[in-house]
Amino acid sequence: MPKFRHLVVFLLFFLLAACAGLGDDNTPPPAALTSYPFQFQPVPLWSRVTGGGMDKDFLRLGPVIQDSQVFVSNKSGLVTAVTLSNGHKLWQANLKHPTSSSPAVGEGIVVLASMQPQLIALAAESGDLMWRAALPNQVLAPPIINQGHVIVKTVDGKVLAFALKTGQRLWAYNHGAPTLVLRASSMPRIIGNKVLIGFSDGTLTALNLNDGRLLWEHTIAYPQGVTQADQLVDIAADPRLDSKMIYVATYQGKLSAVSLQTGQIQWQRSFSTYSGLTLGKNLYVTDSEGGLWAFDPSTGHLLWHNRLLQNRGLTAPVIMGNNLVVGDKEGYLHWFAQADGRPLARVLVHDSASIVAAPRVAYPLICVLTQQGGLSVWTESALHI
Repeated sequence: MPKFRHLVVFLLFFLLAACAGLGDDNTPPPAALTSYPFQFQPVPLWSRVTGGGMDKDFLRLGPVIQDSQVFVSNKSGLVTAVTLSNGHKLWQANLKHPTSSSPAVGEGIVVLASMQPQLIALAAESGDLMWRAALPNQVLAPPIINQGHVIVKTVDGKVLAFALKTGQRLWAYNHGAPTLVLRASSMPRIIGNKVLIGFSDGTLTALNLNDGRLLWEHTIAYPQGVTQADQLVDIAADPRLDSKMIYVATYQGKLSAVSLQTGQIQWQRSFSTYSGLTLGKNLYVTDSEGGLWAFDPSTGHLLWHNRLLQNRGLTAPVIMGNNLVVGDKEGYLHWFAQADGRPLARVLVHDSASIVAAPRVAYPLICVLTQQGGLSVWTESALHI
């Protein structure tokens, strides 16, 4: 399919997606914030503006923490590195083209995608350009770096591997994609010699890291309904891994635990998410309506469910000590207990900002990037009674 056609239907869904909380939406209204006794007080350590942010595009451009540094990109093509402890700017590079993905950082190199579309590598220490490589279509999910490889997934369902040091293309795999897809896109995962990819048709695929050979694939959810929008079953939330299992969820479909060895589904339940899931003491997921869920990762048994933040456009949850943290589209961070989902604290990061990308944690610090380009780091402080 020509690039232009794919892009048009892609943006059309962005306009239609307001009803699912994926863009600027007025109906249904976000749940009002309720009062409860805070167990601690979130406090800011520092904040800074990193550029023009993401404008009105639903780009999940989030921060990356590596070696006590924070790396961020924005739509205008600025890539910035700052120190985690105090926000001191180490370097800033102008790519001259709008970026489409968050950076990946590893093995001394920062890699991200541009709208052009290109894959661009910078030296993590200085921001100096190392190489550029052409891409066949846009990449909206962050690349992943592992064992000297960079893996990316394009919006039309291609997976490409590049040599991290040189940018040479090593292999490509073409899965394809439906005509209509969600703007959110899940990043690849790597464990051992396997590359795990969630596609927009609801398929989970394992490829060989060295040559791109298909190892196994399994359909997590099948399209339902009559209209194209009803049939969306994208794996838009980043899958999570442990030593034996990959946990994956689709939009308007299923939440599943899949064997890494065989690709067979171990358990499955109906679910819908585009934002994400995480593993801590249990498996935690935010759904497409703003619910927060906890499941036993071994059985899929429901442990608790919190509906306090309905329709607030939640990010994926992140683990912070014994707690969970989510961001919302009105600029708040919310803390919950992993054990039972009790609300513990919240803070308004900025009164005219949205949080669409999951925060990053380097305990006891949490780093958040707003849609408008505000970068800040917070910690938990005991209440003084």
